[in-house]
Amino acid sequence: MKNLRNQIVKVSAFLSAVVLCACAVTFSQVAYAQKISDDEYVTIVNDLRRSFGYMYSFDDLDSQIRQVTKETGRPKLSVAQEALTLSRKYETGNVGSDTDREQNSSKHNDLDIAHNPGDVFVSEGNNTFGWNHGHAGIFVRRETIIEAVDRDHNAHEVSRKKSVACGRAHLQSVRTSQANRDKAVRRARSYIGRGYNTDVIHTNRNDWGELNCSQLVWAAYMYGAAIDLAPKDNFVFPYSIRDSYLTTTYRTINV
Repeated sequence: MKNLRNQIVKVSAFLSAVVLCACAVTFSQVAYAQKISDDEYVTIVNDLRRSFGYMYSFDDLDSQIRQVTKETGRPKLSVAQEALTLSRKYETGNVGSDTDREQNSSKHNDLDIAHNPGDVFVSEGNNTFGWNHGHAGIFVRRETIIEAVDRDHNAHEVSRKKSVACGRAHLQSVRTSQANRDKAVRRARSYIGRGYNTDVIHTNRNDWGELNCSQLVWAAYMYGAAIDLAPKDNFVFPYSIRDSYLTTTYRTINV
């Protein structure tokens, strides 16, 4: 009986040792995987900074990503990866070769008279700290546009000649009826006075508060006429509108 108890004790000790070893290996694997994940996250956020022309600090982007994670429950690595994929899609304006980009100046563009109210424009020469983000606005009259400019200015209505459009610009019509374009114009007018949205991680597919330039154009059509100009983009860039299957360029203006 005593020998049996001793054997049971030995077996129990052996099993405990096995369990401890297994746990140690598991914890080690988890820690290693976490380190890889953390390293990948840091790399992606730094790539985002580079893509945005270092306009945002690491802490700025990390804070935005963590906020999205908190609101959606998505892992921060997934949020960062999605943002990087979309920013890389449009980071150079996607205007063609390096030569095209070099020839696309940052000079002011007076634009031209639009065909109709509700037409939009996208300029390719607007950049901040090397981030070629472009610019977009909507014509509310043939010679007047509404645009969101920057954090120091509210959305406003100005003459086409006083827009902040720079470089090559595309005047585009939206493939819909004039009645729908007029609805978008009315919605755009309701955004006059809104502040500027500087967030680049949260989706801008809404019109809840502050608006950036492409967000204003997108929202005018989405909430004014139920037309989504960028159905595949979680974040609407000016180039999302330029490349939309619902917009047609009828004039390109080089400066």
